[in-house]
Amino acid sequence: MHRTGISCLLIAALAVSVSGLANAAITTEPARVQQGLLTGPTTDPAREVATIYLEKASAEFGLRPGDLEDTVIRDEYRSAHNGVTHIYVRQRLNGIEVVNGDSNVNIDREGRVFFAGTRFVSNLVGRANANSPSIGALEALLSAAKHLELQPNELELLQSIGGPAAAAIFSRGGISLEEIPV
Repeated sequence: MHRTGISCLLIAALAVSVSGLANAAITTEPARVQQGLLTGPTTDPAREVATIYLEKASAEFGLRPGDLEDTVIRDEYRSAHNGVTHIYVRQRLNGIEVVNGDSNVNIDREGRVFFAGTRFVSNLVGRANANSPSIGALEALLSAAKHLELQPNELELLQSIGGPAAAAIFSRGGISLEEIPV
């Protein structure tokens, strides 16, 4: 495997290692989908339409109050050929993103939601066994490298971003072509 591939695997392993929600204890839900014309037309911004729709449909998706309290829009784009806006939302707990805790909402050019799918975790607070990272960034990096049978050298903490997920950026350490985000 070339080093770029290793770098991508290492980043993916680190995301799992440092998530702070002990992902082994929280499994995301099977995808739940609603389709058809789910709302009426509107001129409201797509982000607002998606957020309101997810809140109103939360019970139909099997979610509990509180499961949508901390979300972040991860991506939004509009398809030029059909005018559909795609909104991607990530579920969080205390600012820490839930791995694979994603929803997508598709909105037509008239502002109508016509498709929504979610893998948000139901009863998130009750299912989380921690609400802060259980290991530090360096420990997670070393653990992921060991799992991938890599031997980093001269790892240097370049930036401590902090925040709920205790994010950091490390030097390449001889195992990556780029700096390593954790």
